[in-house]
Amino acid sequence: MQALHAQLAGTGVYATSVTIAGAIGGGETRFDPAVLAQAYLDLHHQPESEWQHELLRG
Repeated sequence: MQALHAQLAGTGVYATSVTIAGAIGGGETRFDPAVLAQAYLDLHHQPESEWQHELLRG
């Protein structure tokens, strides 16, 4: 993913991976579906200057 992210830099296309190292909805706030949904929405609204190749929730 990092290579694709670099290859697409400056094109307006965003490539990232989201790693969730836990059980979604398993009782931990950071893995709550609403919290994860907000993380995806935040990625969508991120300025291009802040794009990253990976978002890690662990």
